Amino acid sequence: MKKAKITEVRLTDYTDQHGNKSANIKFDNGDSGLISFKPDNQPQEGTDFEYEIEVKTSKAGKEYNKIKKYKPPFQKSGGYKKPTLAFVDVMRMVRTNAIHAVDVVNANYNEKRLDGNALAVIEKFTLGNISGDIEKFSEEDSLLTSRLASVNNAAIASGYKSVKSAEDLVKLAESRYKYVTRWNAQKKKEE
Repeated sequence: MKKAKITEVRLTDYTDQHGNKSANIKFDNGDSGLISFKPDNQPQEGTDFEYEIEVKTSKAGKEYNKIKKYKPPFQKSGGYKKPTLAFVDVMRMVRTNAIHAVDVVNANYNEKRLDGNALAVIEKFTLGNISGDIEKFSEEDSLLTSRLASVNNAAIASGYKSVKSAEDLVKLAESRYKYVTRWNAQKKKEE
């Protein structure tokens, strides 16, 4: 890992599919390269910067230096902020997972046992008491992830456990969820 001061930042016109911008930057030690960054996290001239350089080859066959594994000291927020998952994204995940569970149950029996009405029952269990945005890597995020996985595992288990309704699937999911939360609590006590 190298550390140097940024002496020049030249923005490019390129924006990738994730909305990241890029710039050619030069350092006071003579190094230079192309860097990608989020629009609100643009490198600033005069900033000390930790980085590595990786030599890449463009589609045209031309070699260039790619700046990677850097620690962006130019964040405007003034410290680490846990990312949040917007409720609309949570709902998208929950709905997609519920549709997948219905498809798996129906495929296991090779007939339509669950329909669109089952989605609301599955979604209610999966959401638990989440009513707004959640911080990623928080306890609430962990519980949501456990409920999503429990629904998936219950759908898979429907191949050998009788599932005739969404309520049956949720009962299976609840038993798996309770097992996982008890197991996690036990692991925390042991640590």
